[in-house]
Amino acid sequence: MLHQKAQEVDVTIEALEIMSDHIHLFIKSHPTDAPQRLRNRFRETTSLSPRLKYSPLRFNLPIMCSKSNFIGSISHVYEGTVKRYIEMQKSS
Repeated sequence: MLHQKAQEVDVTIEALEIMSDHIHLFIKSHPTDAPQRLRNRFRETTSLSPRLKYSPLRFNLPIMCSKSNFIGSISHVYEGTVKRYIEMQKSS
């Protein structure tokens, strides 16, 4: 679903790690795209859409998206560092 949404909003997923209670998502987007808007589009895909499509999920799943998050922008200098951090989350 995340890769499909990335195509839809015209971004590239550089790194992705799905944890038990959160997702690390490193994307490359156009500089004019608002990070919060992109975050909301991905949240719709991972939380809202499944609940609307499969009605039993509406009430039987815990909250899938909390209000806490981190959004940051990086330069190409730090890109490798961010990718390594996300990759290391597998073993944490």
